[in-house]
Amino acid sequence: MIGSLRGRLLHRGAGEVLVEVAGVGYVVVTSPTTVVALGEVGDEVFVWIHHHLREDAETLYGFGSRDERVTFDALLGAHGVGPALALAILSIHAPAALARILAEDDVAVAGERSATTDVREALAGLGYSADEIRSATAELAPDGDAAAMLRAALQHLAGRR
Repeated sequence: MIGSLRGRLLHRGAGEVLVEVAGVGYVVVTSPTTVVALGEVGDEVFVWIHHHLREDAETLYGFGSRDERVTFDALLGAHGVGPALALAILSIHAPAALARILAEDDVAVAGERSATTDVREALAGLGYSADEIRSATAELAPDGDAAAMLRAALQHLAGRR
């Protein structure tokens, strides 16, 4: 497993960078914040990596700090949260801010884990207010598929704007 990369930044794109290490270029998916924070093309960079393996693909997700990578791993452990959603959450909230948001969350009962709770936490991580979260989750089936529930909640919120 790849845990980090140190090398020369060859390319910065929207949501990804190309880092050359010992003559090998690694495409690393990152948040827009990390793309900017890494520096300019040609600079030596260091990136913390989450090496995501699937049956049909290998993807490297990159972070500017170890805390971001650890938080990303923790988000992946939540039911229904995949790499794209976890990265989107971290694109909006730094690890310390996300921890504070989750610690102050008065919607979920401490220790309770359900698909609805996961959706509420994801929406809070995306910056929605408690009122918006209550409105978006009010009509969801209590224990459906978290990913489908999140899509429905986001569609509800998008329709209100």
